[in-house]
Amino acid sequence: MKKNCKARLRPNYFQTAFHQLLLATTALAPIGAIAQQVDANGTTQTIPANTTINTGAAGGSSGTAVKAENGGVVNALGPVTLITGGDSAQGVVAGSGGSTINLLQGGTLTTTGPGSAYGMWAAAAGSTLNVANFTVNTTGTSAIAQGGGSITISNSDLTTSTAFGLHSLGTNSPTDTTTIRATDVSVTAPQQAVEAYGYAHVFLDTAQRANNRITTTGSGAEGILAQQHGVVQTTGGLVIETSGTSSPGIQSINNGSVSIGAGPAVNTITTHADAAYGIQAYLSGTVQTTGSLAISTAGQFAQGLDVSSAGLISMDSGSGAVTITTTGQNSVGIYANNQGVAQGTGKVDINTAGASGHGVVATGGGIVTLTGNSANPSTILTKGDFSNGLFTDTASSSITVSNSSISTLGLQAYGANASAGKVALSSAVVSTTGPSAIGLAAVSQGTINAIDTKVSTSGDNSVGASAQFGGALTISGNSSVTTSGANAFGLRSQGGGTPTTLTASTVPVTTSGAGAHAAATIDGGTLSFSDSTLSTSGSNAAAFYASGSAATGVNTATLTNTTLKSPLGPSFNVESGPANITVVNSTAVENNGLWLQVGTAAQTADLNISVDPSTLTGAAVTAAGSTSNVTLADSQWNMTGNSNVTTLNNIRSQILFSAPGGAIDQQSSYKTLTAVNYQGQGGTLGLNTYLGADGSPSDRLVVDGGAASGSTNLRISNTG
Repeated sequence: MKKNCKARLRPNYFQTAFHQLLLATTALAPIGAIAQQVDANGTTQTIPANTTINTGAAGGSSGTAVKAENGGVVNALGPVTLITGGDSAQGVVAGSGGSTINLLQGGTLTTTGPGSAYGMWAAAAGSTLNVANFTVNTTGTSAIAQGGGSITISNSDLTTSTAFGLHSLGTNSPTDTTTIRATDVSVTAPQQAVEAYGYAHVFLDTAQRANNRITTTGSGAEGILAQQHGVVQTTGGLVIETSGTSSPGIQSINNGSVSIGAGPAVNTITTHADAAYGIQAYLSGTVQTTGSLAISTAGQFAQGLDVSSAGLISMDSGSGAVTITTTGQNSVGIYANNQGVAQGTGKVDINTAGASGHGVVATGGGIVTLTGNSANPSTILTKGDFSNGLFTDTASSSITVSNSSISTLGLQAYGANASAGKVALSSAVVSTTGPSAIGLAAVSQGTINAIDTKVSTSGDNSVGASAQFGGALTISGNSSVTTSGANAFGLRSQGGGTPTTLTASTVPVTTSGAGAHAAATIDGGTLSFSDSTLSTSGSNAAAFYASGSAATGVNTATLTNTTLKSPLGPSFNVESGPANITVVNSTAVENNGLWLQVGTAAQTADLNISVDPSTLTGAAVTAAGSTSNVTLADSQWNMTGNSNVTTLNNIRSQILFSAPGGAIDQQSSYKTLTAVNYQGQGGTLGLNTYLGADGSPSDRLVVDGGAASGSTNLRISNTG
C-alpha cells in the first residue's frame, strides 16, 4: 500500500524535477514531424512541444513511437502526436530498469497496425508511464501495465477497436506492484474496458470530470473485470455501459476484488444485451459498492446482481439508494447461487418487468440479506407473470429482508416463495395484485418467518399466507393479513400427505371475497392461531375451513384467544376429511347462523372439536354420513337454530337455547338439539318451554340411536 501511495505523487515529482533534467538531456530537433522513434536507452530524452512522431509501417519494437529502456527517461515539453501503423507497433513503451516516460502536456496517440499494437505499455518492474490530457485510439489494448509496471493517466479518452482498454496484468504474486491509476477518463473497448489480473491494481478516480465513463461494445466484454486476486477500486463518479451479450458491467472472479466508492451523484451501470448482468461475482470474487448506484439491464436472463460459487456482493447505499432495474424475461434483480452471498445495507430498490423476473432469488446454497432503513424503506416490485418478489428453492439457501416493501403485479407472482429454502421478513409490507398470487408461500420444506409484516392480496385465489406440501410458515408480532379476491383465503395450511405447519400469533386476518375463508387447513395441514381475529365479509366465507381426505391425513387446528367473525358464512366449516380442532378462550358469535358446519350432501367429514372455555353462538349442523364429536368444557353455546351432532360431551358448560322464533305456542318456533350420544358432566341445558298441558311446545334434546349418560342441569324458561 505504501508503494501505491507514492505512485500517486509521481506526476508531481516529474514536473518539479523536470528543469533539473534538462542539462543532462539529449533534445530532439525542433521540427514539426519526425519519422524515427524516440528511444531513451539508459538516457534522458525530451520531445519538443507540438512534435509529431509517425513510425509508418514499421512493426514490433522498431515501430514503437516512444520508448524508454534500461532506466531511460522521456519527457514531453508540450502536446505531441504519436502514430504507429506496423504490426504490433506500440505507441509508448516504458521498459526495464525503472524507465520512465512523462507525457503530461497532452496530445494524441494512434495505433493502426494488427497484432498487439498497444497504445501505452509499462512493461517491466519499476517502469512508469505518466500521461495527461491525451486522446488515445488503438487497434490493440489502449494501456497495459505489466510485471510490476505502473501507469498514471488523467483527463484522457481511450478507445480501442479490437482489445482491452485499461489492462493491469500482474505476476500472480501477492507482492505484485503492477498498477494503473486513472483519473477523469473515458474508456471504450470491444473487450474488457478495465481489467486487473494476478494481484495487479487499477484505481479510478475523478477530479474535474463528473465521472469516469467505461463502455464495452463486444460480446463477453466486461466493463470492469478483476480476476486472479486482481483489484479494481473506484472513487468519484462512474458510468459503465455494455452492449454485447454476456457482457456484465462489473465482474469479479477467482478471488478478484472490485470496490465502487460513492460518487458525487448516482453511479450507473447499464447493460443492453441478453445474459449481460449488472454486477457478477463468482469463484470467490468480491464486489463492494458504497453510495448511490443505479443498475439497469435490458436483455433476457440479465440479472441485476449475479453472485455464485462463494462470491460476495456487498452494497451500502449510505444516505442514498441502490436501484436495480431489469426489463427482460427471466431477468432477476438479485440472484445468489452455489454459496454466493449478496448483502445490501440501506435503501435497495428492485424493479423487474419481465415474465419470471423475480426480485430476489437464492438457490443452491445462495444467501441474500437486505437490511433496509426504517426511515426510508427499500422496495421490491415485480411486474411480470410468475415473478416472485422473493424466491428460494433449496434447503441451504436463505433470504433475509427487513424494512422493505415487496409488491408483485403478475399472475401467480408470489410476494415471498420459500420452496425448500428459508425466508425471514421483519418490518415488511408484502402485497400482490395478480390472480393466484400468494402473499407468503412456504412450500416443500421451505420455511418463512415473518415478524411485523403486513400482507395483502387483491387477486382471485390469492392466499395471504400459505404453508403447503411440507412447508412451515410463522407470522407474528405487529403483523396482519388482508385479502380481497374471491376464494382468496387469509391463512392456509395444505399438507398433501406431508407434515405442514402454519403458526400465526397476534395477526388479524381479514378477507372480503366470496369463498375467501379467513383460515384453512387442507389435506392434513396444521394451523396454530392465537391472540387475534379471523374475520370474513364475503358470501360463503367461513372464519375457519377444513377439507381433505383420510388418504392425505388429518387436518389439525388450534385456535387460542381468537375472535371469529363470518357474517355470511359459518364460524367453522369442516367440509370433508378428518379434522381435529381445539378452541381455547375464544369467541365465535358472529356468523351466518352456523357456528359449526360439518360435511355436505356430496362430501363427508369426520370432526373432533374441543372447546374450552369459549363462547359460541349459532347452530351446529352435521350432514348425513359425516360425524361430529363435540366437547364443550367451561364454555357457553348460545344455540340459535336446530342442531345435530354425533357426540356431545358437556363439561360444566351451558347450552342455552335462544328464544322461540315465532308463535310461542307452536312447536315449530322451538329448537331441537339432536345427538347420537350425549354425556353430561355438570353442565346446563337452558330450554324454553310453553308451560301448559302435556305435549306443550318446547325446546328439546334428542338422543337418537346412542346413549345419554352423566348428569346435566336443566334450566327451564317459561315462554307462556
